[in-house]
Amino acid sequence: EKAFRRGHALEEFVLNEYHLLVGGSIRYPVPMLIHPKYEFMSATPDALWTDVLIKNRPVSMQAILSKPYIPVDAKTAARGEGFGEEGTEEIPQEYIIQAQQQMAVTGASRCDMAVMIDGTNYDVRLYPVLRNDDIIESMISAEHEFMERLRDKNPPSPDWTHPKTYEVVRQISGVTEEAIDMSDEASELWKEIEELSRKKAEMESAIKTKRAKVLFEMGEAGIGSLPDGRRLVRKIVK
Repeated sequence: EKAFRRGHALEEFVLNEYHLLVGGSIRYPVPMLIHPKYEFMSATPDALWTDVLIKNRPVSMQAILSKPYIPVDAKTAARGEGFGEEGTEEIPQEYIIQAQQQMAVTGASRCDMAVMIDGTNYDVRLYPVLRNDDIIESMISAEHEFMERLRDKNPPSPDWTHPKTYEVVRQISGVTEEAIDMSDEASELWKEIEELSRKKAEMESAIKTKRAKVLFEMGEAGIGSLPDGRRLVRKIVK
């Protein structure tokens, strides 16, 4: 939350520094923009920029849209993790996807990421992201499927390999007194759970037994040196 507030407060500064760097004309804030063909696709760039100098002030949205323009996003990064050399597309993957979304909606061929990294004397770095139609086509397909599932109330199957899936599945459904007949697949899965639980208990018991033997050999020594060079260090927990 603190980082979000700071980033929002610094957004205007980053955009002004970007404007000084590239010249032309800039317009912000920008309202939500909708794809001209796919109503389910939207984007809200932090600014729109054109290399054409528009002398009338303030710069209107109509003036910007009448010229070749690109979307611009202002970012602040605490340590610069994920950002490479300025002028490249070496930025965090989520920013690449965000840039492609904005280009998909606006039809632009480039999206500029203006980034201020802490500890760089407030310098703003420019990372231009070029349009990638393959990525955009994949995004259109995925977003279209998502909206269809919302319309039809047809959620996708959970990602069973994700470490948070178990907790999510536990929380999304309430518990009633209803009784249902489970499938053969559920029966087999439960048998596997019981077998894995038995093996887990056996492994935990074996670990405790072997650990006890090692500690018994160490006696009161705080450090035990193994033949292979490793050292076992005992700690007193108060």
